[in-house]
Amino acid sequence: MKRRRTRGLRTANDIAERFRDEFGKEAIAVVGLRAEAARQGGDGDDVALWNEVARRLMAGAEEVRDGGGGPALWWLMQRVEYYRHQASEAERKAAKAPTQHLRDDLTDLAMRWRELALQADLLAKRAETASRPDESGGRGRRNTRKPPRRD
Repeated sequence: MKRRRTRGLRTANDIAERFRDEFGKEAIAVVGLRAEAARQGGDGDDVALWNEVARRLMAGAEEVRDGGGGPALWWLMQRVEYYRHQASEAERKAAKAPTQHLRDDLTDLAMRWRELALQADLLAKRAETASRPDESGGRGRRNTRKPPRRD
């Protein structure tokens, strides 16, 4: 299934880029479906591939820059990686689970770890943006929208 659906793409990065272009913000959901199909088929290599594609999609186009945000940002990014690792472990165990019930439970657990990783990643990116000076010399983004006129 993987080879036909990905049209010869070889790396997780290639697949992530194509899915990001083709599906936009829905790409992670599509990858989740592919990972689930691989789990149900018991194909550990495909599960690993789709986990890597999901990781690359969740990382976003920009990696967090070194030095931005200090120790708090570093700690938060460590948590993101921990949550992603936990999700991958749950998915790996789900692929080898002996019963459908256990497979479903582990898949649900993996999904929750991925959601937590995504939320932490978004917080880290927000913290990084807020810690970076903007062009006006201030900190982070400011609300530049003008208030509505009251006539």
